[in-house]
Amino acid sequence: MGKIELAGGSLALGFANITGLSVMKGLAMGMDPICGQAYGAKRWSVISQTYLRTMCLLLLVALPISLLWLNVEPIFRRLGQDPDIINVAKVYIVFCIPELIAQAVLHPMRSFLRTQGLTTPLTISAVGAVILHAPINYFFAMYLKLGVKGVALAIACNTINMNIGLLVYVAVSKKPLKPWHGITTSSIFQGWRPLLSLALPSVISVCLEWWWYEIMLFLCGLLTNPKANVAATGILIQTAGLIYSFPFSLGCSLSTRVGHALGAGQPTRAQWTAIIGIILGFACGLMATVFTFVFSSVWGRMYTDEPQILDLISTGLPLLGLCEIGNSPKRLPAES
Repeated sequence: MGKIELAGGSLALGFANITGLSVMKGLAMGMDPICGQAYGAKRWSVISQTYLRTMCLLLLVALPISLLWLNVEPIFRRLGQDPDIINVAKVYIVFCIPELIAQAVLHPMRSFLRTQGLTTPLTISAVGAVILHAPINYFFAMYLKLGVKGVALAIACNTINMNIGLLVYVAVSKKPLKPWHGITTSSIFQGWRPLLSLALPSVISVCLEWWWYEIMLFLCGLLTNPKANVAATGILIQTAGLIYSFPFSLGCSLSTRVGHALGAGQPTRAQWTAIIGIILGFACGLMATVFTFVFSSVWGRMYTDEPQILDLISTGLPLLGLCEIGNSPKRLPAES
């Protein structure tokens, strides 16, 4: 991909993260402590009711976000972004709307299964979606020649495939609780306060963490040679997201274990689980640092062959790795 396509896609992803995807992830995190402790206390209906409320909440929030994305061009212009980059970004973000809706379904389902200790289906569905992603991406972007539209649609298809896999598993398997267990018409409209009291602080925490990355991306659009700077920063942010997935996954497991222990009335066990998790978080941070130093000169070549962008990536990647020494263990208490 060229400078303009990379820069436009990076700008669109940054805006999508700020206004949409970070909001979805943060709101969904309010579900974890409720369901974790309910599972430990064997209150099965609470888990199903919280799952349904969370999914409804995320779908409702997705509506105004989608309207914002459909009218994003004036916002980019007011932020002083390059016109060529805006033309790509506005198209990309409109075609990200299916991904937003798919994420609104995926996040609660992940928490619903993870709370029950059922992580294997999550892994299998993710692996299956990744295997299908390459041919789907080629079909949309290259065969149909949709360009950045195709890339955005392929990402949405990846999330939709994960949703399909998990929904089939829940419907067919006898292991998980069923989402409709203990659900009544009145239960849908009642009991929202515990969820919202956890979801709203969680979304603020997640948004503050995500937004400073994306604010840097917008500021890069005001620098000299904005195409190269925005493209390189976008790649670095995506790399940070990849690194983030490891302590985040560990933190989700930690949250489940701590919730089960607290729900079962075992606070000492919960405390030791948290301590071990933080130690593993430091290990994740050290491994991330080593990775960024070793691959700093070759990582960018997976995205582009533009010399300016490659030089910026090779300079910034080791600094990103050093930040992870503190970021990785910090994220574990946040998740739990």
